[in-house]
Amino acid sequence: WAMNELQRLQSEYPGVIETVQGQGLLLGIRFTNPSGGIMVLSELFERQVIVIPSLMDWTVMRIAPPLNIPEATLKQGFSILEEALSTLAPDIMAMD
Repeated sequence: WAMNELQRLQSEYPGVIETVQGQGLLLGIRFTNPSGGIMVLSELFERQVIVIPSLMDWTVMRIAPPLNIPEATLKQGFSILEEALSTLAPDIMAMD
């Protein structure tokens, strides 16, 4: 489910999300530019969603929830991610 959700978000925000990848609940989003990734990461932190930036590439954000996360909590996190993308997409796309 989670990977399908990321692929849906990628198709809705192609100017923001370059690629998505992962397996199970270890997932990654590559943003079109580093500043956009940092903006999304900061917005998610403000909304109390913990995600991990890649230390090697600031365009990549890792999503790695615990394996025992309740489905409702996981869906809520993805909903917050979608809200953040919707809010920030115009600003991120204007950076290019």
